[in-house]
Amino acid sequence: MQVESLKYDLGEKSELLSEASQAIDQLEDRLKERDEERFRLEEKLQQVEEEMSDANFLVRENYNMTAISSATTTTTTTAIRMATTATE
Repeated sequence: MQVESLKYDLGEKSELLSEASQAIDQLEDRLKERDEERFRLEEKLQQVEEEMSDANFLVRENYNMTAISSATTTTTTTAIRMATTATE
């Protein structure tokens, strides 16, 4: 009788161990998927940061070119006025 009881307990424990092993495998798979997703998101974030940096550079360059163009226009207008005044 005791042998039968031990066999039954061993069978139950083996089944529980098998279930626990499957649960661990599932958790490991989920962790791997999350790590892969985190890696993809980090790469995407880096791309967005690079694009934002490029966009900020272009905005600054455009602003500088506008400022230079405005200064050139003002200088040209002043030179034309001075030349016109000098010839009158």
